Amino acid sequence: MSHKIEYFLFVVFRTLIESLPFETVKKYGKFLGTIAFHLLKSRRNVAMENLRYAFPKKSDAERERITKGAFENFGISMTEFLWARNYTKKKIFSIVEFEGKLEIEKILAKNSGIVLVSGHLGNWEMMALATGLFLPAPVLIIVKKQHNEIIDKEITKLRCIFGNCVVTMEKSIKESLIKLKSGGIVAILSDQSAPKESVYVNFFGRSVATFQGPAAFALKSHAPIVMLFMIRQQSGAYKLFCEEIQCSDLQDYSRENVEILTQRHVAVLEKWISQYPEQWLWMHKRWKNIK
Repeated sequence: MSHKIEYFLFVVFRTLIESLPFETVKKYGKFLGTIAFHLLKSRRNVAMENLRYAFPKKSDAERERITKGAFENFGISMTEFLWARNYTKKKIFSIVEFEGKLEIEKILAKNSGIVLVSGHLGNWEMMALATGLFLPAPVLIIVKKQHNEIIDKEITKLRCIFGNCVVTMEKSIKESLIKLKSGGIVAILSDQSAPKESVYVNFFGRSVATFQGPAAFALKSHAPIVMLFMIRQQSGAYKLFCEEIQCSDLQDYSRENVEILTQRHVAVLEKWISQYPEQWLWMHKRWKNIK
């Protein structure tokens, strides 16, 4: 019954968002993020603590500004995603500029497949929608299944609205390797807290458990890792940036090579977060498992 109530509220909220003009959706999302910043004290404290470790030289006032921006970014990202059924190809192309499109197309032309890796930076949900439109082949997106299965199905429909496919983390290994070895594209967000048995790499000064999936997929399939980020501009529009990770010197799959490659793509993620700290999800308990 609780799942049905949650689903009803989800549908009501999505219907409200879909009825709004796109520019109003952004303002509404920012407003909701601001409210969450003031009401969700525990999450605000998590963000402030994370920022104290990540940016020890910044003042408390600056860290609070970044935290508020992170809440606002999350609100905007979620409301824009819930507006997804209103998007058209023309609309996406009018608000998103893909600076790395040619580089990715060159890699795909070699029929090597691509492991697209990103984080909860900018608007990661719209990034998946836009990437599926900009690139010549649909993307297989590895996702974490939602606790509420009814809502999970609705979110999956939105993520696949332009032809992308999704697979849950539990079932991702076989499907992802098949996709990559056939020259396809697999996408994954790798910046959430990982289990204790994962590899440990440095992320903002602390050795933290990190998912080894992206590195393992790349080494097993010989597909390159490309970091992809959709950054919100001051105008409200977006730019898609990509950066390929050096891995030509890591030919074989091994625990050591997985750790090396994981550290490399996490370092790139850290660089981009440092440039746009207010657009990352600092409220998440990323450093739950550290050494």
